[in-house]
Amino acid sequence: MIKVEYKDTSERQEIIDQYKDKFLVEDQILFDGNFLIFSDTKPTPPIVYICVPQEEFEFLKQESTEQGTCGTSCIHR
Repeated sequence: MIKVEYKDTSERQEIIDQYKDKFLVEDQILFDGNFLIFSDTKPTPPIVYICVPQEEFEFLKQESTEQGTCGTSCIHR
């Protein structure tokens, strides 16, 4: 991880251009300064779990079994 401080939007853009080979993972705007955080590795998107009512879950479970899909109790998006 690389943390670089910037003062204004033009300097921010210059830093982003300078680190084109890295992945921008965070833009921190704090009381003690503004910072861009870069990484060598691409961040993985989070898995989102959705709660569904039991009746709907049973329907989805039955539907997925009929279609031959994963059949797990979680819906991934």
